[in-house]
Formats: sequence, structure tokens, C-alpha cells
Amino acid sequence: MNDIPLSRKALIVEDEVLSAHLFRLWLTNIGYHVLDLAATGKEACEIAARDAPDVVFMDIGLASDMDGVEAAIRINDQRKTPVCFITGFPVREVKERVCDLPARVVGVLEKPVNEGTLRRLVEAL
Repeated sequence: MNDIPLSRKALIVEDEVLSAHLFRLWLTNIGYHVLDLAATGKEACEIAARDAPDVVFMDIGLASDMDGVEAAIRINDQRKTPVCFITGFPVREVKERVCDLPARVVGVLEKPVNEGTLRRLVEAL
């Protein structure tokens, strides 16, 4: 049984295709409606502006001209959407980098992420 109502809409920003699809599967299992998958910061900003997600799961190290932190700032400028960062960097370093962002950071998940860790985070939202 899902604990999160299906009205919760998520955007996943991840440039690793397999990871993006795993996140989609896990979030769907938890009860989220995944609006879309984005592989670049620019694409994430466009989708967020168009579809108004309730939360964005944002990889920091995107293989594009804009990293996840910059994309989160731009999305925050459009609308105050909570962001959960996903990173392969040490969590402590990431938390120091994002602690003063204007974006509402609701969590930082260190890769490799598993479904249980993701579930605990979204249940706390």
C-alpha cells in the first residue's frame, strides 16, 4: 500500500539513464507520479516551469553546461520547488555547498541510493 498520495508530482534530473529509470521505478512504487526525466539542467528548468513538480530529485554532477546546483537555483527562481540532491560526492561537502542556497533543499542522498533510503527521505517530506 502506498503511503504518499498520487498527487505528489516529481521530476527526476539524472544524466545516468539506468539510475534515472531506477529512481522512476522506486518513486512510482512509493506512490509518486513522475512527471518526466531530465538529463540536463536546461531541460530540468524547462520541465519544472511547464509541469510544476512538487519536488525535484536533482543529480549534482550533470554532464551539461549547468550542474544540478545551478539548475536548482534557476528552478527556485521560477517557483519555490523543494529539491533533493543526489550525488556521488561526499554528502558533507555537498551539504556545505548547498546550505546557503535560496532553493529549499529537503535532502541530500549519496550514491549509490537504494529504495529504502529514498523511501525514508520522501516519507519525511
